[in-house]
Amino acid sequence: MIKSKILFVVFFYGHEVTVEKDEKNPLLEKMYYNTLNEYCSGRNLAKHIERNREKVPEDDVKSFASEILVGLKYLHEEKIIHSDIKPKNTLLAFENNRFAKIVGFGKAIKKGSVEYGDGLGHRRGTSWFLSPEVMMGMVLDYGADVWAFGCNVLEMLTGERVWSEFGKLDWGGWKTLIGKSGIVPHIPDYLSEKAKDFLTKCLERDPAKRWSVDSLLKHEFLKWIDEEEEEEIYEEEEEEEEAYEEDYFYDVIGDVDVEYEANLEAEAAFEEEEAIEIDEEYPIKDSEDDL
Repeated sequence: MIKSKILFVVFFYGHEVTVEKDEKNPLLEKMYYNTLNEYCSGRNLAKHIERNREKVPEDDVKSFASEILVGLKYLHEEKIIHSDIKPKNTLLAFENNRFAKIVGFGKAIKKGSVEYGDGLGHRRGTSWFLSPEVMMGMVLDYGADVWAFGCNVLEMLTGERVWSEFGKLDWGGWKTLIGKSGIVPHIPDYLSEKAKDFLTKCLERDPAKRWSVDSLLKHEFLKWIDEEEEEEIYEEEEEEEEAYEEDYFYDVIGDVDVEYEANLEAEAAFEEEEAIEIDEEYPIKDSEDDL
């Protein structure tokens, strides 16, 4: 785990190991590795896609995609390959689901580490999000995250899991489909030209030709149509955040409002009495002559 310094990667506060007795055999002990991570009050991206039923609005897809890419850029600069980018590993930070944060580092690996070695044979991740080179046991590199990211964007835009038209497959089936078939996930014609081009750059089978995170961040698909529309969207987001904070205050604190106000009144009365006593003991002097 890493302690993220940016908004779009869930912050890791620390960890601890706890030991508990085995219920079935008191002579045995179980060790649990616990992590303390940043709390995200929204849902994960998979639930958000499911809630939208068919697909996520394209403006939201652009926002989420940009944020995930910024998170990946940070990880890659730290020489970390996430290895399991998927909707379930993307948490939404607020109830209005406006900020995407990368989580789920159980399969992450650092380039240059002993575990990474020469990068060969690291088949890690979720089967249908694996890139062709990873599926075939070739070198695991940052491009594997880009491929999986492209699968995420495709799922957001269509509301359907990547490769879903092929049904359920075993490991051999996935290896044949992704690693050997030479095909890429289906990109529907009804998507915008910019969206289709963006996905094509992500889902390039040849990792040497696949676009990097930096290049994707500059793609036309992620650019707003005009500054006025962008300003309106940001204003709407601010209003939603303010509404959420207000709702949260009344939902969480509303039950104790009466007691809270009573305490404030009592505290104010006490301070007033104390001030009167101080004034009587140390009267305020009106001029320098009184000194």
